[in-house]
Amino acid sequence: MLDYDLVRLFRPIIINGLSNLGITAKVLQNYQPTNQGIKDSIVYFHNIGDKNVGHLERLNVWYTDTSTFQSVETQAKITTFQINTILSQDPSNLEITAKDLCTYVNMILQRRSTIATLQNNGVGILWVGEIRNIPFMNGGDNYEYNPSFDFQITHNQVLTGEVSKIDNFNATIKRV
Repeated sequence: MLDYDLVRLFRPIIINGLSNLGITAKVLQNYQPTNQGIKDSIVYFHNIGDKNVGHLERLNVWYTDTSTFQSVETQAKITTFQINTILSQDPSNLEITAKDLCTYVNMILQRRSTIATLQNNGVGILWVGEIRNIPFMNGGDNYEYNPSFDFQITHNQVLTGEVSKIDNFNATIKRV
């Protein structure tokens, strides 16, 4: 269910419950959008950080066909991204909120097809976090929401380099 579907469901229950107790009170949604500066629906993402897992794996390989010695170093990583959504809202058209958009992105990242596509490319989804729904004052001094969540992916970072070839080795022993 979307946010406004839930509001349409529980708001009348609260109003009727208060009315049955003889209490007259308005039941309104706080932080209402009225004159927002946001004109687009946007999904932002940014990297929060990387964490090394285990130790650096080192592999040295001699390629006889090219007579080169390659050094390959691989580090397993966990990278954390944050998703933020902003949605232009029109109070006369209450269909979807920024949190609903964020929820859809959250669910899309957990789909089997998403996981399979990532795995086919050597990346795994480790964790998709809970959604935070934080209000803020926009440029028009009105409240809007900036829902967000974090997710972590696992992958390998590889550093490959050619090691110089040693053509000659001279051993000299000196007395001390």
